[in-house]
Amino acid sequence: MEIVEDHILLQQLLSGKTNAYDIVYDKYWEGLFLYTMRIVKDAGDAEDLVQESFMALWRMNTKLGQIQSLKAYLFAVARNKALKHIQANVQKLDYVDSLVQYFSDKSENPEEKVVLKELNAFIDHEIDKLPEKMKEVFLLSRKEHLSYKEIAERLGISDETVRKQIHRSLKYLKTKINREYLSSVAILLICKYL
Repeated sequence: MEIVEDHILLQQLLSGKTNAYDIVYDKYWEGLFLYTMRIVKDAGDAEDLVQESFMALWRMNTKLGQIQSLKAYLFAVARNKALKHIQANVQKLDYVDSLVQYFSDKSENPEEKVVLKELNAFIDHEIDKLPEKMKEVFLLSRKEHLSYKEIAERLGISDETVRKQIHRSLKYLKTKINREYLSSVAILLICKYL
């Protein structure tokens, strides 16, 4: 395949040449995938983010003339999407852990030790209410600290199924904690500082 310069590709994209996107895709897919993979550490997520990066280029359509460097643009979009992906997942995955960590950092106070113990008991009780498969996936992730890929291999399911099960578990726990537990914790903390 002939290597086409980026400025020529940009001109072809602007003029609507149909195979220009295919050439850009072939030229940059592997590099973007490897770059994104180094950031997110998950092949499935990296593939999705690379696809989203190419979609962002495709959506630029009439604004393509604003791009100075096709390579720099694609890698910047991929980086931003990967960082947003990590941020979103960190917020989801660490929500319950951050509550426990907050109270364990403050655990010198007897009232807060009680709150931490109650929070852990509440979380364990709610985890027990999860459907069996979801509970198993969640515990392998949170208690045994296995990666999505390791869980998928152990249980014979896809990485995507693992991701969805953990996401649903965390959403359920977050809702339960917000609805049924945090109000009593907030009252305890408010009373402590009055």
